[in-house]
Amino acid sequence: MLVEAEKPEGEIPRLGMVVSRKVGKAVVRNALKRGIREWFRLEGRELLSSSDFVVVARKTATKLTSLEIREYLSGQLRSSRRSA
Repeated sequence: MLVEAEKPEGEIPRLGMVVSRKVGKAVVRNALKRGIREWFRLEGRELLSSSDFVVVARKTATKLTSLEIREYLSGQLRSSRRSA
């Protein structure tokens, strides 16, 4: 799940993550967080520079590759921009 919050213009975007122990062991949680950070580094900053992002990881996300994580989060961001 991706949550977006508006910020004043000119401020840099920030990323927050919630990855519970229910998601898996530390190795799995850390790999998931690395994938989310990589998405933010590559695409998140350019998509909306005046927003903060909070990503809540679910257990089903552990089955995704880094590429699938990036595609999913980019799709979520695009759909949230359309509905706003």
